[in-house]
Amino acid sequence: MTTTILYIDSHDHPTCLEKFNGVRRFASMMGWNAVRCKPTTDIRRVSNLLKTAKPIGCIVNATRFLDRIPPNVFNSIPVVYLDTNPDIFGRRTHVVFHDSFHTGVIAAKELLSLRLKRFYYIPYKTPSFWCDHRWRGFSKTISAARFHVERLRLRPAQRGFFIPPSSGVMAANDEMAEILLSQLKSVGCHIPRDVVVISADDSEIARLNGITSIRIDFEHGGYIAAEMLAAIIEGRPCPIKMKFGDVCIQHRNSTRHLSQTLPRIPEAIALIREKACSGLSAADVIRVLDAPRRTVEEHFRKSTGHSILQEIQSVRMECAFDL
Repeated sequence: MTTTILYIDSHDHPTCLEKFNGVRRFASMMGWNAVRCKPTTDIRRVSNLLKTAKPIGCIVNATRFLDRIPPNVFNSIPVVYLDTNPDIFGRRTHVVFHDSFHTGVIAAKELLSLRLKRFYYIPYKTPSFWCDHRWRGFSKTISAARFHVERLRLRPAQRGFFIPPSSGVMAANDEMAEILLSQLKSVGCHIPRDVVVISADDSEIARLNGITSIRIDFEHGGYIAAEMLAAIIEGRPCPIKMKFGDVCIQHRNSTRHLSQTLPRIPEAIALIREKACSGLSAADVIRVLDAPRRTVEEHFRKSTGHSILQEIQSVRMECAFDL
């Protein structure tokens, strides 16, 4: 006999499915029937779902509109909130959330490694706890390096938008990075020669637009939310709040400085993207460039912010995620 758990989305986004995949992976080990419900913030609809499905537990993916699905809707049914602001609830509500502060730290360190002069942060279009946490991690790390950092808000069809050359920008997520790139290009700004851009989530938007983005382990977030739910159902002790983190930086053209390096560095990058998954090594790349290893490594790092081997591993990781 199978038992049912409900995965309730308050909104629809590609990352929601990644989280559900993590939930489903753990559920299969437990013999649970994990059912993903259509996105809703209607309390009456949620109540009807609970009466109809009679779940043994629920996971609510409520990054947005959290106040519309409060914990009291579930009565005595065990519930875990996923990717949710941990500061909203009291000590009795179980929450799993992404460590957005650390994402901001990672982005700041990446931009600082490129020896830029100015730093900016583009927040999400609506107030969000994860956006604020990313800003705090980013600004704290940049300020600790004794650089000025500023928060800029984008507006649709904004005229006269300008970011000075030799600047590094973190966009709150890929969606905002796409808007940023469009506005910068409309005023003749070259990416990445003039402005370097990094974002987070590593969604399809980042891949299509060549945006360097921090990949977040959303699937693991879903998995540990299901683990927490199992502990609650079985009456075992477990933390009230748990964090999940990032996987890696997927390096793309929005952070690659190519203007002051060996002229064949772009050729090396193209070679890596073509053959990284076919046994290509760092030594192979160096032979193609026909220059001393130390010179090649130095110029490659200046162009991309990381080593040849790290570029190869990044492309391999990206291919693995695509599969």
